[in-house]
Amino acid sequence: KQHPGWLREMEHEGKLIAWGEEKKDEAHGHHA
Repeated sequence: KQHPGWLREMEHEGKLIAWGEEKKDEAHGHHA
């Protein structure tokens, strides 16, 4: 999977996971 430059930078800081999880949760509509 190819990620944009900003996503790659965030991934190095571990923020990509937090951001991705938050967006996925919103997109899927709360599947806790």
